[in-house]
Amino acid sequence: MSSSSAMPEIDALRAILEEEVALLDAGQILSAVALSGQKTKAVEALERALSSLPDGTNGTELAEGLAAINALATEAGVLFRAVGNGLARAIDRLQSIGQLADVGSYTGKGERLKFSNNEGVFRKIL
Repeated sequence: MSSSSAMPEIDALRAILEEEVALLDAGQILSAVALSGQKTKAVEALERALSSLPDGTNGTELAEGLAAINALATEAGVLFRAVGNGLARAIDRLQSIGQLADVGSYTGKGERLKFSNNEGVFRKIL
């Protein structure tokens, strides 16, 4: 058995990871996440293929393919972390909108009256 016996599995996983990176770059987060099932099956197939290689198999071609997979997986990881950071900032921003809102009114003398720091009944001054 030659090292090329695991190359179809390497190529399949590589194609999925390339698609995932492209989707993340394009902001298609849900589509990228939807690839997780295919990616899991491809990793399992690659594990089976690698474990069935005989001792003494020339690993140069395999090493290059695995290095490419590693680089793509690392890139996807960076992009997923960026997505997570972006979502966290968006959540922070949405939560702070209420805190930044300066809702209030004015007194009969034209003084600012903030609702957020006052309790009680407000009446309309005509």
